[in-house]
Amino acid sequence: RRPGDVLAEVRDAVDSGAIEVTLLGQNVNSYGVSFGDRQAFSKLLRACGEIEGLERPGDALRGVVVARIAESVQHPNADKLSVTQIDAGGPQKLQVVCGAKNFKVGDKVPLATLGTRLPNGVEIKQAPLRGVDSFGMLCSAKELGLSEESAGLLILPPELAPGTPIAEALGLDDVLLEVNVTPNRPDALSHLGVAREVSVATGAALRPPAPILSESGAPAAQRVQVRLEDATRCPRYVARVIEGVKVGPSPQWLQDRLKACGVRPISNVVDVTNFVLLEYGQPLHAFDLDKLAGQQLVIRTARPGETMTTLDGKERTLSTEDLLICDRDRAQALAGVMGGADSEVGEGTTRVVLESAHFQPSSVRRSSKRHGLHTEASHRFERGTDLDATLPAVDRAASLIAELAGGQVAPGRVDLHPEPQPPRRVILRQARVERVLGVAIAESECHRILAALGFRAVEQGGGQTTYEVPRARVDVEREEDLL
Repeated sequence: RRPGDVLAEVRDAVDSGAIEVTLLGQNVNSYGVSFGDRQAFSKLLRACGEIEGLERPGDALRGVVVARIAESVQHPNADKLSVTQIDAGGPQKLQVVCGAKNFKVGDKVPLATLGTRLPNGVEIKQAPLRGVDSFGMLCSAKELGLSEESAGLLILPPELAPGTPIAEALGLDDVLLEVNVTPNRPDALSHLGVAREVSVATGAALRPPAPILSESGAPAAQRVQVRLEDATRCPRYVARVIEGVKVGPSPQWLQDRLKACGVRPISNVVDVTNFVLLEYGQPLHAFDLDKLAGQQLVIRTARPGETMTTLDGKERTLSTEDLLICDRDRAQALAGVMGGADSEVGEGTTRVVLESAHFQPSSVRRSSKRHGLHTEASHRFERGTDLDATLPAVDRAASLIAELAGGQVAPGRVDLHPEPQPPRRVILRQARVERVLGVAIAESECHRILAALGFRAVEQGGGQTTYEVPRARVDVEREEDLL
């Protein structure tokens, strides 16, 4: 029998519940995947590729709840300890001995109840501390595995109700799915890309971000000059300017999202660029505008013997084949791979230039290999990014930076796109659908699926339809790809 027939039987069996899928030694059916039932999960498997991992961050915090400090007195036998009475949502208050000093009566804090095993391996048991019984443990962010360092208890928002599981209170009662994206599908190297596939497979509506920009001041084109000298290696370069920013830590929700995806939070401006990269699959870079000589950006190849220091602190001797982002005097970024240390955004930054560009995959691949640098940006550029994502991604990032860092977005963008190319077109002949796939699919269903994936029907008739291929789908070149 044809392998496709066998695979179809397996899929049908999964959908009907006749067989169960097991991954990482855990039964999928026991997870209760948050976005739907088992059929939705199996649809995700077949639409997006292999699910390599599934994790519930809140599982490590079972037994930890929101608690209100109702009373606090000095420990009778220890100067550095307090004896607190805790409201954890139950009928009676709990006595807990605490060594932290950064709280006051009425604060909401995490309480690890008896029997809880914390992420650091500590099991909470009833025990006397210097002669006073303690029925739980008040926790810091470090003890909950939420940060590498912390000073004192984690003080929670005052509106939280005592007894609320801490995972729910902190938004960690979620499911993390790790999707194995094949090299030919760079469009799925983003949350929006996967969401689009889930939308088509399940019928759920796709809700892409809708950035709201409030622009003021002089236009971006008056703040920064951009010159594109190599339109082959860089077909499009977009820049936006945000002024009056205040660089500092990101809000907790943003830090949590990044850490869940394995990205270390750095600062509000840098974190936004990483967040939008994960969201759109479009790498971005932020330059400190005041550190750019002449307030210029020049996209050119390296000169013989030219060097630059990248963000990892290493000085690199550049090849004349390397594409660079430079200011008037020197290199400031290895295009598509890593930024330079000289124009890095830091605590003193007040004016930011956001870069959103489209780079030739082969150029980025060679530079990445030449310098032994593999980054989130190069991983995507090497495979091919969506040229049409450059604008929405930079607008989304500018909107978030203005919101989180208090900046004002300069009106307009600098958008250099000297040689626009029309989207690829591919013809689909309806008679070939069943002949090739071995499955009859109605013409209306073909249209629905392809339209939801971003393919636009531009001509129809005579049993065939011509589709305009979205630029994100670099894998679609011929009819078989549509099939």
